[in-house]
Amino acid sequence: MKRLTLLSLSVLAALPLMGQTVTYLRTYDMNNYVPPDVSVEFPVGVEGVGDGYYITGAFVEVVNLTPLTAETAAVVFKVDKDGNVVPGSGYKVAGVTFMDVRDVFGNYLLSGLTLDPDTSGVIMEMDLLGNVVWARKLSITMSSSSPDTRDKVIEGLPLSSGGYAFVGESVDDVSAFDAVVFRTDATGNLLWYRFLGGTSPYGDKARDLAEISGGNLAVVGIAGGFVGQYDGFLSVLDGATGNLLWSKVYGTFDGEYIFAMEPTPDGGFILVGDRMVGADTNVLVIKTDGSGNLQWSYEYGDASAKELGRGVVVVSDGYVISGSRGTSILLFKIDLSGDVVWAKTYNGSGTNAGSEVVAGVDGGFALIGVWNAGLSQDAALIKTLNDGRVLTTGGGTCASVSDVALSRVPVSLTVQTPASFTLSRTLTLLPYSPTPSPTSLASGDICPLGGEYDLSVGELSQSGEEVDGAFTVDGRRAERVNRGRVYILKGKKGGRKVIRR
Repeated sequence: MKRLTLLSLSVLAALPLMGQTVTYLRTYDMNNYVPPDVSVEFPVGVEGVGDGYYITGAFVEVVNLTPLTAETAAVVFKVDKDGNVVPGSGYKVAGVTFMDVRDVFGNYLLSGLTLDPDTSGVIMEMDLLGNVVWARKLSITMSSSSPDTRDKVIEGLPLSSGGYAFVGESVDDVSAFDAVVFRTDATGNLLWYRFLGGTSPYGDKARDLAEISGGNLAVVGIAGGFVGQYDGFLSVLDGATGNLLWSKVYGTFDGEYIFAMEPTPDGGFILVGDRMVGADTNVLVIKTDGSGNLQWSYEYGDASAKELGRGVVVVSDGYVISGSRGTSILLFKIDLSGDVVWAKTYNGSGTNAGSEVVAGVDGGFALIGVWNAGLSQDAALIKTLNDGRVLTTGGGTCASVSDVALSRVPVSLTVQTPASFTLSRTLTLLPYSPTPSPTSLASGDICPLGGEYDLSVGELSQSGEEVDGAFTVDGRRAERVNRGRVYILKGKKGGRKVIRR
């Protein structure tokens, strides 16, 4: 049997109901100043927006060679579904680092921190023409009236009832890190805030949030000093008032860190992060019910490389998790019981790292990361099929993609319900006036645009055309037998179905 490669244009016309999932591995590089281009991009946030993706992060770019000077700034831009930068959508903000981007009626909702005059969290809304709709800067005071020394906002979230919720952290010279959650109205005015955590000097950090039933908010992050030095936490707050409804802490005497979370269709939560044991680190995945009670927990990896978990997407039959493995970007899928279904790495010439993953706007998945490219370290957007593959224009598999084996090991976590998990602090949002400026980005193809088409059995059976190419039928990969009118559909567990036309 012959592995299919391309779907002919005649079939595209004959099968109008069929959809294509595109794939590519594309890099993005700031190129505003002098050659040779020397810059480092740190992408951390991606958002699917229907016709493409918003991408944000920070960069350092050499401005002059003599004397050697560099610019540090935040960057945000939009690409279409094929990964092309939308002209005029790219903007930079000097002295700022963006940590997250969300879509607000076609505008950018941005979260991060500013370095001038000190490190303070920032939130802002900006349209795709670079006009700032509103912007605020955090000011936090401790119970002793000592000011914080630095804080940052990690994630923002538009809410179904209007306005936004944000999470992040504050740091002072008295009691280290504190997790912070706050809500604003649609123009950035503060409605309420809560500080979460304990009194351990190891501190607490909020890393992700989601809106759940009843308009409440689920928040996850890192808690210090409850079970071990560092544990993961999950808290649920009343979305209207910010009152803490409950919290759970998950840990061992090693180190557990939670960076991402999504609500699950059964009313529970899936939590993703790292588990550090000695010098080794594996991806940690925790499944809970709707009250935070532990259902299962596993770590994924092996001793030959460090694995990190940074993002998760919920799909109908499991969870897709992004991160890093050694010097490669990692993406893998587990089923609803935590068994590994497939695992892929995306490999460049140097040290690469994966970050957030979202569902692809045309199917599959879109994940961002850092791609090492000689003198430059570029932002990378990897668009995959539902099984993590990236196809070439000819239908083959991208040479930068590899199958990997991940072991799954149960983790025996201690679960605590803290008697107290709120702290007394004061948060104020101050006016802030950033000055975005247009920026130029160059893109490059590690794996050029490819794709796969998905048909229904009816479309395949009724079409009068010969069907060639990379395609699936009802989600099952198809092979055509001897270029005839017999097609074999491969099942996920080895089963087969024959279609004769």
